[in-house]
Amino acid sequence: MKKFVAGNYYIRKPESIYSIAVGDRIELKPAGIELANNYYNEKYQSDLSYSPFGLYIEKEILESRKKETLDYRKAFIVNEGSSPGYHSLSVIYIKENNDEILLLVDSQGSEDKEYQKIWAKNFFKKTGIPSYAVSDVFQSDNYSCHTASLTIAKDCTAKINGQYKLTNLLTSIKERSEKPYEGFAWAKLPDELLKVSQLSKFVKQHTEHSTRKVDQKKEKTLKEYRQSFTATVKIASEEFHFNDYLRRKGLKLANAVEIQYYVEALQAEFATLQTEFEKVDTEFKELQFLFQHSWPKYRELFIKRAKEILKEKDPQENLYRYASSFIEQQLANAPRYQEFIAALPVEFIEKKLLKAVEDDQLADVQKLITLKTSNRPGIKVISDILNKAATYTNGKWDIVQALLSMTEDNKPNKANVTDTLNTAIDANAIGVVQYICQMSGDNKPDEKAIADALDFALESGNFKAVQALCQITGGNKLRSKAIDEVLQKLARKQYIYSDSKVVQYLQDAKKIALLYERIEALKEYGTTLKKQGYAADGDAAISSADDLKQMTDTFLTLKAKDQSSEIKALKEKFNQQLKSSYEAMGNHRMPARPFFANIAISATGIGLFLVIGKLLMTGSDFFFETTRQTKINSIREVLQETEAFPKVHR
Repeated sequence: MKKFVAGNYYIRKPESIYSIAVGDRIELKPAGIELANNYYNEKYQSDLSYSPFGLYIEKEILESRKKETLDYRKAFIVNEGSSPGYHSLSVIYIKENNDEILLLVDSQGSEDKEYQKIWAKNFFKKTGIPSYAVSDVFQSDNYSCHTASLTIAKDCTAKINGQYKLTNLLTSIKERSEKPYEGFAWAKLPDELLKVSQLSKFVKQHTEHSTRKVDQKKEKTLKEYRQSFTATVKIASEEFHFNDYLRRKGLKLANAVEIQYYVEALQAEFATLQTEFEKVDTEFKELQFLFQHSWPKYRELFIKRAKEILKEKDPQENLYRYASSFIEQQLANAPRYQEFIAALPVEFIEKKLLKAVEDDQLADVQKLITLKTSNRPGIKVISDILNKAATYTNGKWDIVQALLSMTEDNKPNKANVTDTLNTAIDANAIGVVQYICQMSGDNKPDEKAIADALDFALESGNFKAVQALCQITGGNKLRSKAIDEVLQKLARKQYIYSDSKVVQYLQDAKKIALLYERIEALKEYGTTLKKQGYAADGDAAISSADDLKQMTDTFLTLKAKDQSSEIKALKEKFNQQLKSSYEAMGNHRMPARPFFANIAISATGIGLFLVIGKLLMTGSDFFFETTRQTKINSIREVLQETEAFPKVHR
């Protein structure tokens, strides 16, 4: 479901009278007028249509004449002006006892009173229906014509229990008409419609019965009703009164437009479900009845709650959330609903998912990708949709992240996630890059893919992506060799830039990678010892490696947060762990010494450990070099200068 965007349906601006603020005002756009029409039609059993192309509605009115009933009314909100939504007026077809007229109401009137006569003459020639027009102006602002036209059209066609609310409308208009021409006369509006006027002069000219109740619900006369919408502004010591009905009505219409938007979206979803249900199985009689007969009840329920939400804090966002989950909440406990969902064709589910992605509907996407039924979207569709979402012009990154978070066997495959990583780097979608770098599932990019992504990030000049890739600590983390290769490229200036900040960051990242690799080497050594039958010493090496890795993880986290006091304590703990781990190696202490020396040197490189002595190392992994024994011997010489291995300067 797409979220309601107010700017597509109306303009909302502050309003002022004599430069004094009186609140917001609403100017409806064509799309808003259409939704307001639909809202009134459903709520009041009225019959309104919007004509965006001016007074060319002969065909529509001739269709209205065909209604086989003695009494019938149809209202048209007609756009007049140089562009859609410029100005609205009402044309109402009224038939009573087979007598018929057209009522033309323009809130801005006509200075020369000619265009109504010209239009009426042409229309009478084409249809034979006489026209009655209101010539006087009753609008004083420059935006309320749409609200006024809608209100008059609604009141003229509204029904109560199947009967028109305004009785004898045609008779009243004809009896009070003035200066009739052939097929045309000037009309006065009945008292019930005078509430829309912003000008008291117009009200005086048109009032018929000053004591008649025009609001039966509140039992108010026209004067009493208009007084309830009278507002006052004070300038210096003088008060100015004005009729505020249309401005307030516009604000109510704005809410009605938003509610109707979601009502129609929900109704469309309801209809789609019903259609799919009919395709699935005619066995579901209970659900069929629900779809066919329950919509009016659900519409009423939705509107009632929607009106409450629009009075709360953050109304538009809350109404969107309510509407998005409404059908699911209402139907979840319906008879056999879950069976129905499970029986929907997978093609329908996949099509709906694709539409949700195209419409940027995150909530709908999340519902569909988390289905547990056998008709859930397949891995190919999920992978295709992930690629589509990531390659949109602006990227649908919240949806991409939702797809990446999938854990079931239909989640995106490794190759697709890798492609998404590179797309996100190219689009500078750092949040998605970071998310992929933190993935732990079996579909996360492998070590080579991460190394390639680092190369691509540097080619793209995306330093934040470089940082995210270097911070991976899982099994697919960057190896020191891969970082060394890009450092060499930087030195040769093969990338967009060779900023010293980037070089320093990568050098630090290489040191961290070396430390992790040397801890891993110790763990692998422990595994080898166990295979050779030295279980105790092997377990000691493995346990030591796990502890040292955990402390390294913690150190890097604390360092990023600059928590110096905790770092100092952790350094001491690391040093003690390294010492105790070395001593726990028992008979294999001497063969294991190069592993611990390597770890000590790498830890020193990142400030986690400090070796005493005169040892100078380049940082390359001496244990695996062809000259390793020479390097091992030099380490031993240094270590033999101390009473025990390792120690820390104090």
